[in-house]
Amino acid sequence: MTEVLGLLDRGLLATEHSLTEARVLFELAHAERWQRQALQERLGIDPSFLTRVLQRLQDRGLVHTTPSAEDRRRRELSLTEAGRAAFRELDRRSSAQIDALVAPLSADQQRTVGASMAVLGRLIHAGDRAAAP
Repeated sequence: MTEVLGLLDRGLLATEHSLTEARVLFELAHAERWQRQALQERLGIDPSFLTRVLQRLQDRGLVHTTPSAEDRRRRELSLTEAGRAAFRELDRRSSAQIDALVAPLSADQQRTVGASMAVLGRLIHAGDRAAAP
């Protein structure tokens, strides 16, 4: 499936962004601000790897970092306008890719795919809860 979606290509969805960069943009687009530590925990990635990803996004003018108002040692992250535009483009391309994948399917097959994805989501989230202490 990774080859169908192009997840291992140099740039996700024919953009300059890696899969990890796209995921960071996605998370930042769905909240006004993120504490850097909370984002790192949410993504489940190594702090030094996140630092490199964030630096690339900052260098491109997509992410803004500021000291936290509560604790100046902590960093808050947010998307710039350019970052929001980059996310919107990734989202648009992702939707178009999914539309193209399911377009050849009949209406019944499309409903089956949708129902299967819903079941998969429930099972994965149930597994997450079962693994929690």
